[in-house]
Formats: sequence, structure tokens, C-alpha cells
Amino acid sequence: MKKLAQSGGPSSATTQAPQPPAIKWNRTLDDVPITVSAQWPTMKITTRALLTLKPGEILELNPELSEKIEIRLGSVTKFKGRLGTRENKWAIEITEISKSS
Repeated sequence: MKKLAQSGGPSSATTQAPQPPAIKWNRTLDDVPITVSAQWPTMKITTRALLTLKPGEILELNPELSEKIEIRLGSVTKFKGRLGTRENKWAIEITEISKSS
């Protein structure tokens, strides 16, 4: 076994998984508009509280949910991310590709 390992045969350290083929982009799609939206996870509120809402009232949100923003392309969730800011503007950092994509 020792001689086989030294013989220069394939080793797990140098073997790489095959790369998927490169995606070929159709340039006619470059300027097709698509709706991108970000959605906060669902919050629950009682109907009584909903009916008494007035302009200026504040709904408290669970801060942990800011780590679970869904980014949708059209009506399909494609990414998940976290809410934050960049250069004094609201932003969402993409943290994963949605498993439903």
C-alpha cells in the first residue's frame, strides 16, 4: 500500500470535482425588465389590533427576522438575505440561494 501511495497515482488531495458547464447567456434577454422585491417574513397581528391601526402607529418587528429576508424575482423566491445599510441606504445582503429555485 505504501508503494502504491508513493507511485504518483491519483490522490484525493489533487482530484477536483468536475466543474459544471458554463451557462451560455442569451443577449436578447439583457434588457428584459423583471420585478425584484424583498419580503420580510410574515408577522401575525390580531384582527382587533389590525382594525384599530392609525397613521403614525408603530408595529414592532422581531429583529431576528431581519436575517430572513426573501428576495423574489417576479413571484418566485430566489434568494435569502439579511437587512442592513450601505452608504446610508437600506440594503439586503444575499446570504443564500433559495432551495426552491
